[in-house]
Amino acid sequence: MSAAGTPRLDRSTSLDSPPEKTIFRIEPFDFCDAGTGTNPLGTCPSTSTPNLEPDDETPRTSFFPSMRLFVAAVLSCCFITLSISSSNLAVALICMTSCPLKGYEGDLDWRSQQEGLVLAAQNAGALLTLVTGAWADRLNGKWMIFAALVLCCIGNISLPLFAPESFWFAVLARVAIGASDACLMPAANSLITRWFPQSERAAAIGLVTGGRQIGTLFILPTAGYLCTRKDILNGWPAIFYLSACISIIVTLFWLPFGADKPAKQWCISQREQEFIESRIACESIGKRTDRTRRVPYRSMYRSGALWAGVFALICHEYPLVIMLQVCFNFYLFYIFF
Repeated sequence: MSAAGTPRLDRSTSLDSPPEKTIFRIEPFDFCDAGTGTNPLGTCPSTSTPNLEPDDETPRTSFFPSMRLFVAAVLSCCFITLSISSSNLAVALICMTSCPLKGYEGDLDWRSQQEGLVLAAQNAGALLTLVTGAWADRLNGKWMIFAALVLCCIGNISLPLFAPESFWFAVLARVAIGASDACLMPAANSLITRWFPQSERAAAIGLVTGGRQIGTLFILPTAGYLCTRKDILNGWPAIFYLSACISIIVTLFWLPFGADKPAKQWCISQREQEFIESRIACESIGKRTDRTRRVPYRSMYRSGALWAGVFALICHEYPLVIMLQVCFNFYLFYIFF
């Protein structure tokens, strides 16, 4: 009690969440109180505090100082692969098609309408998210991401091989790239909820999705350079073959180290596994066994916040797609760059 007669609040009586601790570490008591087994929200069962003392009898040892950080890094590489596969066509299209205004004879004589269909095909394939998003928590996230990487590889290899036969083959190849996006994004979100406690989830999402920017920064100048090197696989096909090689390399890393949940990861330490599972159990999320939950579609359709988010996303994606896919053709045909 202070001199003014009002109670003095300290950390023990404050309703604010405790200060953020170092992420991607094993902190035994960052959610649950050691004496009562409860947290400030009252949602952590008393049996959820695991024994995180070193156990000499456990056969498994940590392959990486923090397996959660390693999984986030591998997922980021998956998004790098997807970004490379999504952005490579914007530059390659300039040198693979003919340009009558500049007298450039490319390997493919496509009209502008055909080029537009090829560019739009990826977004058509990405509409598969409406299906994969609904089933992401019921399917194995590891194999969904594996399917996404395989689709990236198939799409990149098949486009330079079959596009000279018909532009419809190029359309199908880009649909495969879009389907890869539809598989990767929901599966990655599902894995993040199973691998990372709430206090680490925002940092994990930033690290994982940052791969999109890294992939774009890599492939755009690289594709421009390969376009000028006719001695390397005839120039523009090398762009797609390089993208396919990156997909294969990331797949070889993902297969042994990727896991749907910590219990299926072969090289995680027992201590870290118990730490993750206890924190996820406090939130009661990421479980496939609950089939009684229903999606509140009617409430979603009436939610102003939901439609505001949809509108904001459209306003973000529309100029982004124009800059990444159409801007290069604009420079070529109208600015003669």
